[in-house]
Amino acid sequence: MRKQRSSNIELLRIIAMFLIILHHTIVHGVLDKQTFDFFALSYFSKHVLTVFIMQSMIILGKMGVAIFIIITGYFMVYSTAKLVKLIKVWLPIFFYSVVLFLFCVAIGQQPFSIEDSIKSAFPVVSNNYWFMTGYIVMYLFIPFINTFLKNATTTQRFLVLGLLFVTNIVVPIIFVTAPSHAAALGANNIVSFVFLYLVGAELRLRSILQKKNLKLGRMIFWGAFTGYIASVGCLDLIGLITRQNFFIKHATVLSGTGNNGLFALGMAIGFFIMIGNHSMQYQPSINMVAGSTLSVYLIHDNSYIRPWLWHTVFRLDSVSSELWLSAVAKIFVISSLVFIVATLIDLIRRRLFDYAEDHFSRWLAILILQEGSWAKRKLKFILIEFIN
Repeated sequence: MRKQRSSNIELLRIIAMFLIILHHTIVHGVLDKQTFDFFALSYFSKHVLTVFIMQSMIILGKMGVAIFIIITGYFMVYSTAKLVKLIKVWLPIFFYSVVLFLFCVAIGQQPFSIEDSIKSAFPVVSNNYWFMTGYIVMYLFIPFINTFLKNATTTQRFLVLGLLFVTNIVVPIIFVTAPSHAAALGANNIVSFVFLYLVGAELRLRSILQKKNLKLGRMIFWGAFTGYIASVGCLDLIGLITRQNFFIKHATVLSGTGNNGLFALGMAIGFFIMIGNHSMQYQPSINMVAGSTLSVYLIHDNSYIRPWLWHTVFRLDSVSSELWLSAVAKIFVISSLVFIVATLIDLIRRRLFDYAEDHFSRWLAILILQEGSWAKRKLKFILIEFIN
C-alpha cells in the first residue's frame, strides 16, 4: 500500500505549478523578447505600469521552481533514492516529448525532421525540458548528497551551502550581462538544484515545520517579495531617468538569471514554511491533482507547443499594451485554463497507462540492477546506491 502524502505539501505543489504557468504566460507570451522589444524606452514609457506589474510577477514562477526542489530535499533527506522511481519520472517525460512533437507536426506547427525526432525521443539528454534534465541528474546524486549530510557536521553543511549560495545566487547577479562567466564559476541548473535540495534538507534537519516558525515564514516571504518589487521599481525608475533601457531590461535581475535568485529563494523558503505549517487532513482530490503537476509542466512548456500555445492560441503579444488590471485578469484566466486542461489530459493518461508504467518501471529496474547485467557492470558505482 502506498504511503499517503501530506495534502498541505501536495497543495503547495499545485500552487507552485500554477505560479510557474503564470511565469511562462508572461515570459513566453506577454513579454516574449523574441517577438518585440518591450523594454525599449519609447514603448516602456507608454505602458510602464502594465510592464512593471508583469516584471514584478515574473519572480512567482522562479519561486515555484525553487519550491519543487526544496520539497524534494525536505522529504528525500531521510529517504532512499530508488531507480524504479526515477524510471517512473522518466516515462511521462518521454511520452509527452514524443506525443507533443507528433501533434505539432500534425497541425503544421512544426516541420518534421530527423534531428527533432531524435531530440524528442531522448528529451532528457537533449535538454528538451531543462527542468527535468536538471532534476533527473540531481536525483542521481541524491544517495551521495545524503551520505554527505549524514556524516557532515553542522559547520561543514553551512560551508557548502554558503559556497553554493555565492556561486548560484551572488555570481549570476555580478555577471548579469555575461551569463557564460557565471556558468563557468558553477552557476548552472544542476548545481543550483543541488543547492536547493540542500536547502530543503537543512529545513528538515532543523525541524522547521513547527507552528512557532509560522510568523518567521511570513516575514521571510513578504520581506523577500517586497524587496524584489522595490528592486524592480528602482531599476525601472533609474532607466527612465537616465534614458538607458539597460536598467529596464535587467530590472528582474534579483529574481534570478537562471532558475532561482536571491529574492526567489527567500520567497520559496518563506512560502514553504507558511503552507507546510498548516495542518490539513488527507484530501484525495488535492493529492490526485498534485500527482499531475510535473506533467502539467511537460505539456504546456514543451518547446514545440510553447510558441503555438502563447502566440497562436491565446495571442498574448498585445497584452502588455492593455490596462494593467485587464492584463493581470487575462493572464490569471489563461493560466488557470492551461492548468485545468493540462491536468485533465494527464489524468486521462494516468488512467490509461499508470498500471502499465508501474509494472514496466519495476521490470526495467530489476533488469538493470540484476547481478551480471551490463548496466550494473558499467555503472556499478552509481547504481549500487539505488535500491531496487
